[in-house]
Formats: sequence, C-alpha cells, structure tokens
Amino acid sequence: MENLEQAETDLKERADEITSLNSDREARLKTFDEETLSQSEQLLTARTERDRLFANLPKPMSAQYARISARIRDGIAVAEPQPILYSLFHVSQASGDDGSPARR
Repeated sequence: MENLEQAETDLKERADEITSLNSDREARLKTFDEETLSQSEQLLTARTERDRLFANLPKPMSAQYARISARIRDGIAVAEPQPILYSLFHVSQASGDDGSPARR
C-alpha cells in the first residue's frame, strides 16, 4: 500500500513534465505528418511528369529506359541475366578427350 501511495505522489509531482512531453511529441508528430504529406505530393508530381515524358519518348529509347529501370532495385543496379550459350566446341575444349575435365 505504501508503494502505491509513493507511485501516485511521484506521478502527481511529474504531471507537468509528462504533459509537456506529450505536447512536444504531438507537435513533432504533426510536423512529421505534414512533411510526409508534402513529400508524397512531390513524389506524385514527379511520377506524373516522368510518365508524361516517358510517353513522348521514341519507342527504342522508351524500351531502353524500361529495361534500365527494371534493373534498378532500391537505388542499386542489378546485373541483367545473360544467356549462357555453350556450343559443342566450348564443351569439348573444357573437357579432355575422355570426357573428364581438362587439366591445365
């Protein structure tokens, strides 16, 4: 019972501090929400402009843009998969006459 009374006393003493912290947090959250909304609007404007420009590009250039943008993930360019073509010549050069791997 004594601990409960001590806790209530501590809360009453710090009530002004808690109220101040809560109001500061609310103000920061409001500022953050406003910035987020502003950035979302800017992003939408930029995407709309990009789509407009993309629609006016010549077909070969728009195809190349689409190919490059498909390779970019989180700002990092990912290598395009290259087809691997093996001919009988390459396979025969890579292995010995008996089918075992070539020794160097």
